[in-house]
Amino acid sequence: INAYKEALNRDSTIATIHSNIAGEYIRMNNYPEAEKELTLELSKHPNNPIAVFNYGLVIFQAEHKDSLALLMWKKSISMDSSFAQPSKVIFQYYQAMGDSNNAILYRNFYLRKRPQQ
Repeated sequence: INAYKEALNRDSTIATIHSNIAGEYIRMNNYPEAEKELTLELSKHPNNPIAVFNYGLVIFQAEHKDSLALLMWKKSISMDSSFAQPSKVIFQYYQAMGDSNNAILYRNFYLRKRPQQ
């Protein structure tokens, strides 16, 4: 986080820095700070699909607003169809909810997009 903040001090216009900071806060389960960073990122770079995806994670984890989180995750896919992580998370969500049709659909999306190993 400190390295990202140092980069912001040098150039506050760099896209994704606030989103990266938010990702670190999400890993630490500090959702209020993550939300603040994502709000800053999206105010400067509203077309950042990673920030939109991460915002969905915060909404899901902190506020338990499943339908809004799904909307954000699907929006991030529509912003960048090659971005695999949202499809994986949506697949896992539908699988946990017992919705096998949507789970299979998003699993297949994820398998087509994921980086080859």
